[in-house]
Amino acid sequence: MEHHGHVLRDSYNAIRYDKEWQKRIIRQEDKTLEKWLVLTQKSFLNWRSYTFQRQDPGVREQIPEKFGDFVYFLQEGRFEKSAVKGGRKVQGQGGSQDHYPIYCRHPFNLVGQKLSLEEQDSYIEVVLDMAEVPWLPKRKMRTTVVDKIKVNSDHSLIAYTLDIGNTEKCSVGIKEMRGSGTYWKDMLVENVSQVEFFGGRHGHEVVYYVELNEHNRPYKVVRQSLKTMKRSVLLVDEDPTHYLDIAVSKDKQFLFINSGTKEDAEVWYIKSQAGGSRSSEDQDPASFTPQLLVKRQSDVRVHVDHVRDFFIMISNRSSFSKNMGVYTLKDEALEQPLEERKQLWQDLLELEGEIKGELKGGDSDQLVINEFDCFEKFIAVYVTIGSRPSVLIQDLDSKQFKKITVNNNDIGRIDPMLNQEYGQRHLRFMFDNPFVYQQMYEYQ
Repeated sequence: MEHHGHVLRDSYNAIRYDKEWQKRIIRQEDKTLEKWLVLTQKSFLNWRSYTFQRQDPGVREQIPEKFGDFVYFLQEGRFEKSAVKGGRKVQGQGGSQDHYPIYCRHPFNLVGQKLSLEEQDSYIEVVLDMAEVPWLPKRKMRTTVVDKIKVNSDHSLIAYTLDIGNTEKCSVGIKEMRGSGTYWKDMLVENVSQVEFFGGRHGHEVVYYVELNEHNRPYKVVRQSLKTMKRSVLLVDEDPTHYLDIAVSKDKQFLFINSGTKEDAEVWYIKSQAGGSRSSEDQDPASFTPQLLVKRQSDVRVHVDHVRDFFIMISNRSSFSKNMGVYTLKDEALEQPLEERKQLWQDLLELEGEIKGELKGGDSDQLVINEFDCFEKFIAVYVTIGSRPSVLIQDLDSKQFKKITVNNNDIGRIDPMLNQEYGQRHLRFMFDNPFVYQQMYEYQ
């Protein structure tokens, strides 16, 4: 095409009207694609094998986790057609319009046994199926989320919280796992944020939960007997900037009440009376009155747990690390006044030798403490040194430290997994970076 004496080539416009030219281009692209597939076939097969090995093990048993004498896992349930109004589908939870999770378990001693599918099914117990909850209307199932599931000490009772209608206000239900498994007909309480089993014994179970006020702020901790249904209010925090949460220590000896803001926190504790001769209803109320463990300080955040005969705390109070420190406090220090006790916390990472040299290296190798996990035999501290994550393991018998690195000490992030077992001898965690997606590791 000529324009003002200049020849312009408009190949695109010419191709539009030349069918044979279009076919030649398509054939050439097909040949190029076939050559490319041959060249990349080996890499594709390696990627496919690696990816499929790391998928969940199918709908029969997804995300298994050992806890006590059982393996807990997920299966999938399907919403009933009656839950769909007027033929219009509503988005369900978990990104699926038709499915929802069913929480199950089977005895741990079945692992490794060669059983048929029918034999496996005979051992499976349904821990929680929303469709079976008697006080949950079927029409509200699609807008209901299972928030938390808590298990008592012998795994014979569960307490579960459901967020009905995505209101961020949970309702608590109880299920007895003895025999065929029975849901309590009525919900235990509504408008709560958390629930925990603590301090009871068989036949005299006790739950603690955090109630919400009219602004959805967790502000009140309540203790309730599941035998007499008697309620006791333990702590009320009226400060509108404070948010309460509760947690049971890994060794089940203490219940912690954390009153936190975005900048600081205060921690109270209740010591377990389980195992005593008196029932939970006959105990002196003073025995489950919260006691102050860590006093609030401006801009100081804390999180506390307990193992053996000492407390362990992660806090930004002071440390040679860049952000947080990990500290321990012996149980006998509780006899000291609060202000004196504050000086008795000891830095866990006062290390010697090679590891100390690495942690206290130059500016490029500053230590960042991310999290800790504690068990009967060891403590794991998740750290980052110069953007490279690792785990510091302290053996609680020898007091010696070991350093774990993964993926050839590559940059990335390490996140702990559930690790619910207090007496477990292994540690499970995930490694993730832009080039490696969620590799799971188990350290013995």
